[in-house]
This record gives sequence, structure tokens and C-alpha cells, in this order.
Amino acid sequence: MLNNLPGILALSVSISLINVSPIPAIVAQNSDIAWQKLADTAVADGLPGVSIAIYVPKSPLIVIVSGNSDIEPRTRLTPTDLSRIASVSKMYIATVIMQLVQEKKITPSDRVSQYLSAADVSHIANLKTATIGQLLSHTSGIFDYYNDGNFGADRPDQYNFTIEESLHYAWDQPALFSPGAQYSYSDTNTLLLALVIEKVTGKPFAQEVRSRILTPLKLAHTFTEIFEPTPQAVIHGYDFDKRGNATDYFQMQGAGLPDGGIITTPTDMVNFFKGLLVDGKLLQPATLAQMLKPRADTGDGVSIGYHIFMQSLSNGDTQYWHDGEISGYQAELFFSEKTGVIIAAWANGTGKTQDDTFNTMFNALQDDVIQRETIK
Repeated sequence: MLNNLPGILALSVSISLINVSPIPAIVAQNSDIAWQKLADTAVADGLPGVSIAIYVPKSPLIVIVSGNSDIEPRTRLTPTDLSRIASVSKMYIATVIMQLVQEKKITPSDRVSQYLSAADVSHIANLKTATIGQLLSHTSGIFDYYNDGNFGADRPDQYNFTIEESLHYAWDQPALFSPGAQYSYSDTNTLLLALVIEKVTGKPFAQEVRSRILTPLKLAHTFTEIFEPTPQAVIHGYDFDKRGNATDYFQMQGAGLPDGGIITTPTDMVNFFKGLLVDGKLLQPATLAQMLKPRADTGDGVSIGYHIFMQSLSNGDTQYWHDGEISGYQAELFFSEKTGVIIAAWANGTGKTQDDTFNTMFNALQDDVIQRETIK
């Protein structure tokens, strides 16, 4: 059974795509057979479609696709299909914030209230004293507007939300703790950071993401959904219940918001991380070090910097990543400092079985790629 949600179609206007890839790519049919098999197995185990890009230093990029971008009618997935990458988008916002830090226009110790409306400051607990750095490290204690289940419930027929409309779902909610006291992931933090970008630059956050990240890195297949024109619609994403019934979330409340609004390909995701963490094209070394400095313990030996997770391993490797999931879509972007390996993947299915399948696939892929590179 497939449930189609009514609502507003995603934007689709005519813009020609430039086929630019900073890393030479070998597409799926020429990729490693074992890695292709992992993707094929994930599709056989319940994911509608999987798209992967693997970068190993001094080698062409390997791109793997398997499955479908739509299941009714069945449409084969292609390497240039666009999918929502959910909270992986937060790293793009954080990168722009750190560029503003680098330009000495803001500092992480600034109280965020000086860049926000008086109404938001008076209605969102902790906003009077929380700093930009605490928003970046999710130590602000500010209520998460999205994950309490009430977002959009009072507006079931509205799909496109502004940042301010979304922030209202955090109004008059209790703080979780005093700013800086501990860690608690909150999507509200990223919405507020996007408003800081807009206040400081005088331009929409999506325009700043484009001019500061997407254009310099020639990421021709990356867009902020809804907040800028896109050349093609995002693929369909399906959330499955325990019986295997699927709900299509192609039309989604809050699409495009800065905490999860990027639509892209794994190839462009890899090139973003390479530009940020390897090539130094987005941040100077001292600024990047600020971003990557562990700021809080999130559990199980994992730390968070400024909107990026990290873990130092006993073998001397430090690994950096961010994952994300919203109904129908999930993604992960990963970097191994010791080996230089970057892996990006997304899938257009969620649900208990689908989540487990995606995680199993990604972990196996990560382990195998790193092991092969380590023993060279």
C-alpha cells in the first residue's frame, strides 16, 4: 500500500545543469563489485534506492547506484538524482558561520540575541544568554522545534514554512538546561544560526550557501530546496510501517529549512567535504581547527565540534561525520583523517527495517574501504 500525501509540489524550473565534477568519476557499472553488492543487498532488504560516492586519495571517485527513485511508477535511480540529506545540511550552515568568524564579522562567544528579533529573544528560553558557539555545539539548551511531534500539526495543509514560522514552535517552551551545561541536539539551533547569517550579510541564507560554498566548489547538483530554484524535483522518499506499507513524503512540511534543506547527490557531498576538510578551499586552517575542536561529549566516545561529529580511535585515526534522517530520506557523510577516505550515501526509505539496512550497509562499506586503504 502506498499513501500519497496531498500538498504543494516541490519547485521545478528550467536551469541547465553544468556537468562539473572536481573529482573524476567512475560510475556504477565500473565500481568495485563488492561495494556494488552492498548497495544491491540494501535494496533487496527493503530500501527503495541507494546512491553512494566513495573517494580514496589519488583515485577516481567511485559512484554507485541501486534501486529506484520512485516505486509507483518504478523509475530507476541515476547518479544525478537529487535527494534530501536532512541534518547533513547543518554542516553547510556551520561552514558559512565559520567563514563569518574568519572574516571577523562575528565570534563564537557572541550572544546570539544581538542578531535576532526581540520577539524571538523574549519567547525562546535561553536565547538571551546563549552564544553562537553554544548553538553550533548543541549546548544551548534550547527546545527543539521539530522533534516533539507538533511541528505543522496546526497547519496540516501548509508545506512551505519560513524560518520565523518554524521558530514559533519553540516559543514559550521550557529550556532543557542552562546554556553550556550539557549537550542536547536541537534543530532550532540551526534555524537561529541561519538568521545570524541573514542579519550579518543582509542576504538570504540560501544565497550565502550558494555564493560561499556551492559556487566556489562547483557543486552543480546541490540546492537549497524551496528557498532557491531547482532544475529538477527531488526524488520520492518513502517511510515504511511495520507491515511494509509506504507513505510517500515527496511533499513534506518544512522542506528547505536550513536545518535540513539541502538536496544533492553523493558526488557533490563528497566534493563538499573534500573542499572543507582536505583542500582548504572553504576555511583557513586556524578556523577549521576551531570548527573541529571537540566541544561536548555526545556519548559512546563521540564528541561534537561546531555542527560536526567526531571520534578518535585507538589506531590513530580521527573520523568526522554527520548523518541525517527525515521521513522518507536518510543520508550520511563521513571522512577518515588517517586514510583520507570520504564516503557519502543516501537512501530514499526510512522505517525500522530501512534504517537498520542503511546503517548496516554504510558501516560495512566504511569498514571495507578503510581496511583496503590501510593495508596498501
